[in-house]
Amino acid sequence: GHSALRLLLRRIGAIVLHETPLPKPPPAAARQALLAALGELGLDILPAAPAIRQTQARLALARQAFGDAWPPLDDSDIVLQAEQWLAPLLGDPPSFDRAKPDDVRRALLGLLDWARARELDAIAPLSFVAPSGRPLPIDYLAPGGPMIEARAQECFGIKTHPTIARSVRLTVSLLSPAHRQIALTRDLPAFWSGGYRDMAKDMRGRYPKHDWPDDPANAKPHEGRTKARL
Repeated sequence: GHSALRLLLRRIGAIVLHETPLPKPPPAAARQALLAALGELGLDILPAAPAIRQTQARLALARQAFGDAWPPLDDSDIVLQAEQWLAPLLGDPPSFDRAKPDDVRRALLGLLDWARARELDAIAPLSFVAPSGRPLPIDYLAPGGPMIEARAQECFGIKTHPTIARSVRLTVSLLSPAHRQIALTRDLPAFWSGGYRDMAKDMRGRYPKHDWPDDPANAKPHEGRTKARL
């Protein structure tokens, strides 16, 4: 049945072939078997599938903001071109596990022309640099739209809400010193002058050694150090 086939192909993907009495296939044959498995079962069998989904979401955002000049990169296109972008990443002996997320992302963007790929990095970047100086990865698959998360202190000093692709507002998830979400906003300036006050009152009680200034929009950002270390 389908589940048995899925299991078999996953085992091929992990190169567990030496456990069987069959002779180990030559690398070219093993690569073809993996590409056939991809065609049969789809992109989500790849360990690096999240990198593909993020890339598709970035391209969809560019298309939404700037029109049809941006090509869609749907699953069928990606699978049809797997010989070009995926096969070189499978290594020897070939394995899906060898196709690492960063390499997969670069290989997919290699299917676009060079100028388009560079433009995508400007329109829908991989990260947003917080005022603290740390690059915050952008999650393009978050339910409410592209999202970043950071300790609250890293975002002090932001007076204009972060946007990408001309005018798409990033959802900002602010974290406590224990890395738990304490606020979610798409309007940081309004949050600083509103909901932050109640949140800061609560946080001062829970984390008295940390920095919870009265005017975060004009406070100095940092990576969440304690007041003693500041």
